[in-house]
Amino acid sequence: MQKVLIDHLQSKGVATLIVDPFTVRHEDQGVCDKVGSGPEVFVRGAKDVAAVRKAVAGMPDIDQKHVFLQGYSYGAIASLMASDVKNPASGTLGLAGVIAYYPYCAQDVERSVPTLVLIGDKDDWTIAENCKAVKDKPNMDVVVLPGATHGFAMPMDKPVDFQGHHIAYDEKATKDAQERADAFMAAHMK
Repeated sequence: MQKVLIDHLQSKGVATLIVDPFTVRHEDQGVCDKVGSGPEVFVRGAKDVAAVRKAVAGMPDIDQKHVFLQGYSYGAIASLMASDVKNPASGTLGLAGVIAYYPYCAQDVERSVPTLVLIGDKDDWTIAENCKAVKDKPNMDVVVLPGATHGFAMPMDKPVDFQGHHIAYDEKATKDAQERADAFMAAHMK
């Protein structure tokens, strides 16, 4: 998935930087040893976003007015947390927008930048209903893709059940989501 995404974005002249939020950092198992420990696991990801944005700010070849976050599942939730107006760092990130694939949509979060959420109506892990409930908030656009599950954009040979959740690649939903993400970025690069 990463190579396909990088190739696609580079063909559009978009530089990419991929952050691995699961890296061990003086923790037994990295973020995995925090699973089930509540929102602090996502706060860690939001801090990653702030650190990466600070690093990108020093790159002269990057158009600082057109920096987007794009995340999937955990990365999407961390991106949403980083751009929440209640996060003191959100106003300093200088983001053009956020594209969040199958995130958990918290009800009390307010977006500081334009945000596109792409989620499947068959997602049984990060429920689409939670995202539909916040679709009318400022800076929030939610697209629910029919028939798509959690992880619909992750190419895999066959569906899997993981920790009681169904994950399946959906080529149609992936293409639709990519087209919407491209249009979102184009609209917010003006």
